[in-house]
Amino acid sequence: MKLHPILLIPLCGLAVAARAQSTAFTYQGLLTENGSPASGSYDLTLTLFNGSSPAAAKIAGPLTNSAVAVNQGLFSVLVDFGASFPGSDRWLEIAARTNGVGAFVPLVPRQPITATPYALTARNLTGVVSNASLAGVYSSAVTFNNAGNSFSGIGAGLTGVNAATLGGLNANQFWKTAGNAGTTPNAQFLGTTDNQALELRVNGLRALRLQPNTNNSQPSLIAGPGSNTISPGTAGATIAGGEKNFIESFAAAGSDFAAIGGGSSNQIGYFSFNGVIGGGFQNALEPNDYYSTIAGGLQNHMGFHAVNSTISGGRSNSIQASVDTATIGGGGDNTVQFLAHYATIAAGRNNLIRSNAEYSAIGGGRDNTVDVGAAYSRIGGGERNQIKNGDHVTIAGGGANSIHADSGTIGGGTSNTIETNASESVIGGGFGNIIHTNANRSTIAGGVFHEVLNDASYSFIGGGTRNKGGSNAYHATISGGSNNTIDHDASYGFIGGGKLHTIGPKSAHATIAGGDGNIAAGEAPAIGGGTLNVIEADTTYAAIAGGGGNRVGANSFSSTIAGGYLNQVLGNFSFAAGNRAQANHPGTFAWAGGNTLPYASIFPNSFNVYSSNGVSMDYGPQSAGQPRGARYVYIGPFNAGLTISVWNGARLTDGGVWSNASDRNRKTGFKDVDARSVLEKLVALPVRQWRYTNETAGVKHLGPVAQDFQSAFGLGVDDTSIGTVDADGVALAAIQGLNQKLRDELDRRDVENAELRRRLERLEQRLEQRLNQQASGER
Repeated sequence: MKLHPILLIPLCGLAVAARAQSTAFTYQGLLTENGSPASGSYDLTLTLFNGSSPAAAKIAGPLTNSAVAVNQGLFSVLVDFGASFPGSDRWLEIAARTNGVGAFVPLVPRQPITATPYALTARNLTGVVSNASLAGVYSSAVTFNNAGNSFSGIGAGLTGVNAATLGGLNANQFWKTAGNAGTTPNAQFLGTTDNQALELRVNGLRALRLQPNTNNSQPSLIAGPGSNTISPGTAGATIAGGEKNFIESFAAAGSDFAAIGGGSSNQIGYFSFNGVIGGGFQNALEPNDYYSTIAGGLQNHMGFHAVNSTISGGRSNSIQASVDTATIGGGGDNTVQFLAHYATIAAGRNNLIRSNAEYSAIGGGRDNTVDVGAAYSRIGGGERNQIKNGDHVTIAGGGANSIHADSGTIGGGTSNTIETNASESVIGGGFGNIIHTNANRSTIAGGVFHEVLNDASYSFIGGGTRNKGGSNAYHATISGGSNNTIDHDASYGFIGGGKLHTIGPKSAHATIAGGDGNIAAGEAPAIGGGTLNVIEADTTYAAIAGGGGNRVGANSFSSTIAGGYLNQVLGNFSFAAGNRAQANHPGTFAWAGGNTLPYASIFPNSFNVYSSNGVSMDYGPQSAGQPRGARYVYIGPFNAGLTISVWNGARLTDGGVWSNASDRNRKTGFKDVDARSVLEKLVALPVRQWRYTNETAGVKHLGPVAQDFQSAFGLGVDDTSIGTVDADGVALAAIQGLNQKLRDELDRRDVENAELRRRLERLEQRLEQRLNQQASGER
């Protein structure tokens, strides 16, 4: 309760000394409670002192007036301090309480006693009274006993006076209602020359009061009715109009040069020098609010020692105690708490900057809060946004967003949160996004229901829906998509987009570029895209380029699936592609196409290809006629009846017969050979049993070595290999040579046999003759 009494001009008169005169007088004042005029029943005590300071001596009292009726702040009491007014200065101290309840509350400052009570001294006059001691109101004629039967003084109460001079001044030296001319401003003026106020009234009511300062410094100006008040001891203050406005001073602590422009029930407390209230209703500057301003509005308030601060308008806005250079632009129910120096609330409703949040600002909106100590922070607008436990924080707008860490930023959206110690993190917007504790320097650009979990520093989620970066998965990135997860400790993980992807726990440097439902685990796995592809845990440097339903099994180091469908790798350094290809062994290549069943490797470090229509391997120069290359090797049914077809004419039939190319059109440099010589060389060629150096001891081969073959025949490209065509040629030539040799031998034998046959025939003839002779002799 703040009670500010005002001493009014007494309404009672005092008779001359000859008449019976009481020492009582009537005191009227204005009582306010919490800045508003009081009404009701109050107990008052009045005590008289010889000065305004606390050290002044008590002269009389206290007098108690119980159950005093107060109506709209106005009250009147009868006071009788007896013979306590000898002409010296007197000060009245008033204390008040609600009728019969509680202790009396002293009202400050004490009020100087003037006018009527001092007239009480006239009753004590006897004998000759000096001119200076005459005062009073006289109802009967007054007779003067002096030579001129004259008197001098202010002439108050005289009527019909027609004097040659007044106060020693000619009539042309007084201000006239019709105006004056030829005046000298420093010599002729309208006003007082003593320490008394000057009032201008209209219809008997005060319209303007020029009030001197008790310290003889610059006077104050009060426009409007008597309910506007500036306490004595205030220099150069102004109340420009309105009603029930009050500028307070206490002892030497005046609100010098303070101003209230108008309005009603506005108050500037003591020592609020140069404080300003432009107007409005029930606005208040508390004591020590120097250089502060409330431009207008309703029930705006600045607490004790809120200096250099401004409330531009609005309703029920408050800058609390001990604040320097804070600003509230307008709106309603906005608050800057104590020690929040240089804080600003531009507008809006029910916005709050808490204590020690210096240099912080709220641009507008409603129910936004900058919490304790959140210095240099900003909320641009929106509703229910909160900055907690951090400084240099920014929330641009949106609703129900909150930041609990230093240097965090939320661009907008709703219900987004940056938690404790997630310093320098950013949420661009969206709904329900959270950067959790200790996830420093992380970013969620937008989208809905994303999370960066604890300790996942430097993580990034670009957008989409329900994406999550796991705890301790620092430097993780999810560019977009929905329901994608980088699990805990999967640092440097990357998901480019798509949906329902997962990078498994501790799967550092993993990548899923896009697609749907892919899972990457292990060290540095990569999935380019596709659907339902899986790289299992405990793999390292595994990759699936795309496709669907592909799987790299556990412990498959540096293995790859190029794409396709339902392919599988279960070994290190293996590769699979196509359809249902299974590289189930280390170092294995498996590719399948056109198959209806899984095609699996059967041993490690193998190259496995299944193609229902064969394999084509092409190379050599390309041309319009041969865009695949001039040379090729075909495996499969491309040429009917052949298993292998080669560009140079060599081939393997389906029956297992290998045919070398031997087309005359592919041959040149023909030269006849001596078959007999070839035979002789072949006969001389060493032919032995042997095995290759990389074969086991049980393996046996039969034939020459290339060096001997090259030396004997000079055939082939070098002396380290024997071409089958050369071996076949030597064999054919040797056969021809052998044939020639046999023919020559046969010819020789034919001649010899003919001769022997002739000789035999002659022998047979001679034998027959002998036998015939013997037969004849026996007869």
